[in-house]
Amino acid sequence: MESMSQSKNNVTGQPDDPLFKLAFEQHGMVMLLIDPASKVVLEANQSAADFYGYSRQELQDMPLGQIYLQALDEGQAGKKLHAVPHRMSDGKVRTVEIHTSAIAWNGREVLFSVIHDITEREQAQEKVRESEDRLSTIFNNSPVSIAVTHMSYQRFIEVNPAFEVITGYPVLEIIGRSPGELGLWVDPERRVDFLQTIMAQGYCHEFEYRLRRKDGQVRTLLLSAELINLNGEACVLSIGQDITERKEMEHELRQAKASLEEALLREQALAQTDSLTSIHNRRHLFELAERELAVATRYKHPLAVILFDIDHFKSVNDAFGHATGDLALIRVTQAAKNELRNADVIGRYGGEEFILLLPMTSAQQAQALAERIRKQVEAVRIASEKGEVCVTLSMGIVEVRHAVEQESVEDIFRRADVAMYAAKSAGRNRVVVL
Repeated sequence: MESMSQSKNNVTGQPDDPLFKLAFEQHGMVMLLIDPASKVVLEANQSAADFYGYSRQELQDMPLGQIYLQALDEGQAGKKLHAVPHRMSDGKVRTVEIHTSAIAWNGREVLFSVIHDITEREQAQEKVRESEDRLSTIFNNSPVSIAVTHMSYQRFIEVNPAFEVITGYPVLEIIGRSPGELGLWVDPERRVDFLQTIMAQGYCHEFEYRLRRKDGQVRTLLLSAELINLNGEACVLSIGQDITERKEMEHELRQAKASLEEALLREQALAQTDSLTSIHNRRHLFELAERELAVATRYKHPLAVILFDIDHFKSVNDAFGHATGDLALIRVTQAAKNELRNADVIGRYGGEEFILLLPMTSAQQAQALAERIRKQVEAVRIASEKGEVCVTLSMGIVEVRHAVEQESVEDIFRRADVAMYAAKSAGRNRVVVL
């Protein structure tokens, strides 16, 4: 469709001019000749008839108010009227743009109007305005901070009220300044990482950083941003969510979890440890023995077991007291532990009886270890109010027998007990291998 200026240029001369008549009749734009005094239509072209839905005869002598919903004043001649509502024959209203000029016709002055239907354009513009209003409402009422910064100059172009709240700066102190000038980033190197990500991929999602408010308070924000084109300029649209409370809660939860795990480990250790000697208790000793026996049986590896007992321990308790007896148990445990490898296991079997589990060790190798422990214990001297105390050990050694039907832990411990009692029967303070 030709522009308004083109239409005006194409319709020149007087109405009686053949060129004018030809252009008036055949032009694709709506054209009317109007009597300025009576406000009636004098002539209408075919395009006008098609537009309004009337015949040309019906339009002729029609009062202008029947189609014009906005009165036409004589003073409007020579002016362009924008967004004027016109009524069609079916009652529907279209929005038009009108350019009216005064011309001579049959010896008198009439108004020549060229009418352009802009309904769709106005509707599109209205949708844009509605969209802009919605965006403005979202921008101004969003609970998360929104900011637009110039990519090159890094200065704030626009921020929403939530951004003012979270930073503590009023908008007049923000616009035209950069985050660096305001000192918003606690860790400037994080902002470098953020900008490099934006430049590399055009966006950055869930970027965590620490923001320093105007009052010096530090908040933790989760930032998502995208590179946008604003009036031909590269800008960054950033949306920030304050997650300070969430981070603090996560920290508290981690601390609580760590404390709970530590407590559970302590409880587990207490459940597995003999309270006096701090070695494995009887229940846990059996659990470890089951595990070591399973490994030794599967791979046919040697596994030696030493069961030892403190000789005449009841006499120590009776003569020197239970406190001295407890100290003797601790000193014996220490002496035995001093000779063990990391892989070896020591546990309190019951009372003054102890068991050693020695993986990858034969009975003969275990005998050499047992002798070292026996000699160390024999050399121990324990001071007490009633005099010096010394103790000795009777030690029995067995090795897991892979050639026979698989033994149980109880079977092995029973054989070790037999070996230990053999040492006692032989005079105590000695090692017997069974």
